[in-house]
Amino acid sequence: EARSAAWSDLIGYVERYVERGRALEVGSSGGHFLRLLEARGWRPAGVELDARAREPHAQRSPAIPAYAGLDDAREGGWDGLDLIVALHTIEHLRAPRAFLTVAHERLREGGVLMLTTPNGGSIVRWLAGPRWEWWTPPAHLALFTSAGLLLALRDSGFEVLEVRTRRGDANGTASNVILGPLRALKRRTRGTERQAISERSAGRRLSGIIDAVFDPPTASLRKRAYAALLGPELIVIARAVAA
Repeated sequence: EARSAAWSDLIGYVERYVERGRALEVGSSGGHFLRLLEARGWRPAGVELDARAREPHAQRSPAIPAYAGLDDAREGGWDGLDLIVALHTIEHLRAPRAFLTVAHERLREGGVLMLTTPNGGSIVRWLAGPRWEWWTPPAHLALFTSAGLLLALRDSGFEVLEVRTRRGDANGTASNVILGPLRALKRRTRGTERQAISERSAGRRLSGIIDAVFDPPTASLRKRAYAALLGPELIVIARAVAA
């Protein structure tokens, strides 16, 4: 599965900086990433606000705890952690800097935080503007550029270890720009209703067709753009240092 491979890559990135130990994923949803961590030798736990996501995870992986909040996780003994992971979570938070402060408190000194989030400084964000697929208030409340996120991390007591961008599970630049007007019309007719994105949806299929045409001739350009931190998904790994 493409997502499993992409998430396994993330685990590989973070294992360059910290030995396998106790890991907490914030925004763990149905627990897929937690199970990947466990398979790699980590001792994971999750935090997920949505009980509808926690329940199937508890049924499938009862040995991997999932808590309703960070305070619940701490009461369960998940403090002094080696790793905290938040995959496409920080953009949903009303107080992202407060989250970074709490993450720093819950990590041991030298523990690592890994974040992924839509890249507000990406090429596709500038080309598509508010029609970009990841520009979706009120679901997404904050869009970080790499410079903005690094500043927030350093202000919260972290040493930034690695920054990179990639496509992630985003659609391509071409489909975002071409289908942008249709996306804007759909948002206007539905108001602020959150959009459910499915691989089986007509829009997703059409995006796939467009990207299949435009992706091959732009592969080298995309590679350079991602290396210049202009890709749609931002990945940052940082270490908690003593205050």
